Amino acid sequence: MEDWRTFVDQHNTEQFKRVSARNKVNRAKLKGPACLGRRSMAVTRHQMAMERNLTSDAEIGRGDVYLRAHTSKDKVVQYPDLVQKLDELYSSNPASKMTGVDDALTQLVGSDSRGRMRGLGCSISKTGLKKSTPARSKLHNMAKEREGLAQEILEIKKSLIDIKSWVGMHQEAQSGQNLPSPPVAKSTQGSSPDTIYIGKKCELLGWGLRGVVARGQVHEVSPNAIVHCEPLAEGAFVVILTEIIHPDAPLWKEDGFASTLGEAGPGSLVQWGKQSMRFL
Repeated sequence: MEDWRTFVDQHNTEQFKRVSARNKVNRAKLKGPACLGRRSMAVTRHQMAMERNLTSDAEIGRGDVYLRAHTSKDKVVQYPDLVQKLDELYSSNPASKMTGVDDALTQLVGSDSRGRMRGLGCSISKTGLKKSTPARSKLHNMAKEREGLAQEILEIKKSLIDIKSWVGMHQEAQSGQNLPSPPVAKSTQGSSPDTIYIGKKCELLGWGLRGVVARGQVHEVSPNAIVHCEPLAEGAFVVILTEIIHPDAPLWKEDGFASTLGEAGPGSLVQWGKQSMRFL
C-alpha cells in the first residue's frame, strides 16, 4: 500500500503531468509506432533466431528486427515502403543485411543517435558494435557454409532416391536380365584405373571368419566422393547394398548414420575397402 501511494503521488505531480502531455503529443506524431508492447528488441531478436533455427542472435540483421518491431499482431506493417526498399537493397547488396553502422537500415532511415542502435535494444552503441565486427563476420561466414552444406545434403538425398528406385527394380528382376544401369555419379578421377570397377557387382567381406557379409554394386571410386557427409576413406569404394547376409556385421567405416549393415539396409550407400571386396 505504501508503494501504491508513492506511485499515485508521483503521477499527480505537475512535472509528471507535463512530461506525460508532451509524450502524448509526440506519440500522436509517429507514422509507424512500435508494436512490441513490453517485449524488448533483444528478446524479439532472440525469438526470431529461434524461429529460424539459427545458432546465434547475431545472424539476425537489425533491419529484420526493426520491421518485426513495427509490425502489428494482425501482420500489418507500419512501414510498407521501407520493406520494399530493404528487399531491393538486400538483393543488390546482400552484405548490407548484416548488422553494422552502415548497414541497410542505416542507409534507409538515417544514422542512429548517440548511445543507441535501432533494432538492437538498450545498452548497444556504435562503438560496441564496431568492436564486435570480427565475431559477427565469423558468424556470417559460418552461416554461409551451413547453407552450402544444406544444399549438398539435399543433392545427396535426391541421389539416394534415384538409387533406391534402381534397387527396387533390381529386386523385382529375379533373373537379373534387362536390368537398367544404376545411377552412377560422374567421377572426378576419369583417368584413374579404378574407374573400371564402377557398376561392377561385388561381395563384401567381413572381419574374421565371417566371409561374405553382403552383396552390392560399386557406385563411385573417386577419392573426392562424399558418403553421408563423410569423405571417402583411402582405398575405399562407394557401394550400393543390394543384399545383406549378416545384418549385425559392422560397416567397414561408420558414417554417423549407421554402424551395422542391418541399420544401413538394402539400397543404402556405404564405404567399403577395395581389399575387402570380391568382384563378380
